Amino acid sequence: MQTVRRIVAVLIFPAIAYLGAACERETPTASNAVPPITAATAYGTPNRWVNDDDPNGPPYSVTGGTSCTDPGYATIGAAVAAAASGDIIQVCAGTYLENVVLNKSLTLLGKQVGVDARSRADSESVVTPLIPLNGTLELQTGSANTIVDGFTFFGGTGLGSIRSTSGPINGLQLLNNRILGFTGNGVFLNDNGINITVDQNDIDGTIHIGGGALFHLDQDNFDGFWFTNNRVVNGTTGSGFFVDGTRNVDAGTAGARIPRFIGNLMAHNGTGANLGRLAWGDGPITGNTFSNNVGDGLQGGPKNSLISQNIFDSNGHTGLALTGFSITPSTDPNRGAQNNTVTQNCFTGNGFLVAGGAGISFSATQFPGTISSNVVHQNNIFGNSIGARYLATVPGSSDMETINAELNWWGSSTGPTNVSNLGGTGDPVVDNGPLFAGGIDFDPWRTSAVAGTPCAPPAPPSGKVTGGGQVPVDMMAGKGSFGFNAKSDGGVGSGHLNYLNHVTGAHIDCTVDVVTMLTPTTAEFSGTCTSNSAANASNFSAHVEDHATPGKNEDVFTISYGTVVNEGGKLISGNIQIH
Repeated sequence: MQTVRRIVAVLIFPAIAYLGAACERETPTASNAVPPITAATAYGTPNRWVNDDDPNGPPYSVTGGTSCTDPGYATIGAAVAAAASGDIIQVCAGTYLENVVLNKSLTLLGKQVGVDARSRADSESVVTPLIPLNGTLELQTGSANTIVDGFTFFGGTGLGSIRSTSGPINGLQLLNNRILGFTGNGVFLNDNGINITVDQNDIDGTIHIGGGALFHLDQDNFDGFWFTNNRVVNGTTGSGFFVDGTRNVDAGTAGARIPRFIGNLMAHNGTGANLGRLAWGDGPITGNTFSNNVGDGLQGGPKNSLISQNIFDSNGHTGLALTGFSITPSTDPNRGAQNNTVTQNCFTGNGFLVAGGAGISFSATQFPGTISSNVVHQNNIFGNSIGARYLATVPGSSDMETINAELNWWGSSTGPTNVSNLGGTGDPVVDNGPLFAGGIDFDPWRTSAVAGTPCAPPAPPSGKVTGGGQVPVDMMAGKGSFGFNAKSDGGVGSGHLNYLNHVTGAHIDCTVDVVTMLTPTTAEFSGTCTSNSAANASNFSAHVEDHATPGKNEDVFTISYGTVVNEGGKLISGNIQIH
């Protein structure tokens, strides 16, 4: 029977059969070989053993088996059918072509029990669905407190390789599993279950199609849910993680713990994670990486949560979008992001693929008074298309709350680029100011990067830039004369600048304190100044470009000081050199 079943598997699912055979051929290494009984000591000794290929030949042991060389069952389903709630089932390395229905509280252990699914390479217990539209593992009423540890679930076209169809599924643990090769959802939980743990799984949506999530929680009660240390990647048409409901993932149910979203990699998805209009609450969102997602890294309306120590990197739209997903101003005071503290995060490289994206954005359509309850401070926000955004479709309409975003590093000691911060050269802050009340309060800002975050901007390379000459200052052939030297030594800036506008008489004499950018053709530097009354400036920032020698009509010098912004342009005479 085993030979016949293997031939059928090869004929129906050749790619899956190849995967299983390849896994079986691998030779365990010292670092990865984990004998099942040893690895299962935390659970106790298995009392039912499954091996798709009994090395002793049929019949299988009538006692439930004692090891992979003395198994009791050829299929997981047969072991489940024979088991009583509380049993421990060890599934040996092999390929299992079946749909497993679980309506008992069991401990299911794969070959890789206890081994982190994100970084292992060894033989596997591979489970793939006989009927692809059905769940590979289906959880039903009675399966509460089940543990599933150390499997590979491969394939499936329906709502979840692992899915629930009835509940409750309280206390479910999905640990150290690889979930891949599916076109629908990787995991789809659709029934009440408090204190569920999902830890150290690798969920890969490389062949996923459609807008569904790789990991989906529906609108049921999932209070006390822990999603930790998972790798959720390559679901480019959907979300890596999705939940929606009415504060259905918090600590509101008696006996529920505080939820956690910690230590996950959410990368190369349509959206990294969508926490719903008002689903998540009370629990930390910390230590995650949201990277290279097509749209937002993390979006939604969490409440009363610490969002800290995360990396939001190179997401096409926004790194962190705090929103209730309202198109028009909401009339629901519970909807959207509220009372969150966003601190010690890194936002970099976001917003360059989809227009309007930013490192962090604040919805202008939440119920009045809710979006301003979030506080954003002590973050590194640099190298984004826009650093922070809070702007209504009609500026000055629903965007007149004041967002506390003080004491952040915007990539420059001069602060963010904003019309209310003349001379600021850091990441732009886009809001309704200064024409209307409210907006993003970014002052005071940090003049250096925040320490203790998971990333920090690289120090500018060492080098120097020198120059002198004249630039145009108006449309009537007016001129400004400049001379400067600026040096960056391991990120420490120094130097001197002198500038005179021959039309207005403005004269500044400045010390270079910071070199914020230094490349082979471009440099930016800033510092403090003394000036005459015509200039009325205490600081400056300059942007220079070196394109030719001499620099006439090629090199660029612009300067901002006092109330003057970006005066200058291509050189009328002189030269700039970046060394």
